[in-house]
Amino acid sequence: MSKYKFKCEFCGKPFVHEGWYLKHKCKEMKQDEDVRTPEGLAAWEFYRLWLNKNRRKARNINSFMGSQYYKAFIRFAKFVKKTALPQPDYFIDFMNLKRYDPRLWTDSRVYQAYLEHLDLTGDPMDRFAATIKSLQKLANEAGCEIKDVFDHLTPPEMVHKIYSRELSPWFLIHSAKFWDFYKNKTAPSDQVRLEGLIRLPFWKERFARHPDVHNDMKTMVKRLNL
Repeated sequence: MSKYKFKCEFCGKPFVHEGWYLKHKCKEMKQDEDVRTPEGLAAWEFYRLWLNKNRRKARNINSFMGSQYYKAFIRFAKFVKKTALPQPDYFIDFMNLKRYDPRLWTDSRVYQAYLEHLDLTGDPMDRFAATIKSLQKLANEAGCEIKDVFDHLTPPEMVHKIYSRELSPWFLIHSAKFWDFYKNKTAPSDQVRLEGLIRLPFWKERFARHPDVHNDMKTMVKRLNL
């Protein structure tokens, strides 16, 4: 008769005493717990989507947990939530286009390349509409009018909203109130982060190529008293 009375269903390790068995937590058990959280389930969906876009199919969630990309997609799911990543589906398309390995997807340089791609290929009016929607939400939360939203944002909040493209440079560069915020309400370190996210030389070139859109943006932002 075996002296082992208990056995981990995940890694197969046997135990003599129940106390040792109950304290046991292996890598496989931790993965099983993580994958059942909202972020874990999101990671599983992103993994399936990535495979589908590459004309492959995930067998089941256990195959995901055993994949070399398991940790990468858990990180990616957390990254999507943290950054409010604009258009994750489109992001995965871009990663495939550039052949970026999933383990690189949360790298800041890769994300910056995605933002540049989004800014180059996205419809300016769609970006404008998304910014208006974000401003309306912020105004409702602050109990103010849209024209006063920037008075209620902190520099870290502004950085995050631009990082996620909830507030688009297509809009902000034409806003006198944004530049007042930049000059008078941010520390030098915040200004460096904002400059890195907006990249004025890039946008000056975009405006030079699209003068009609540039003029329309200026007119619409002015009408909003921003």
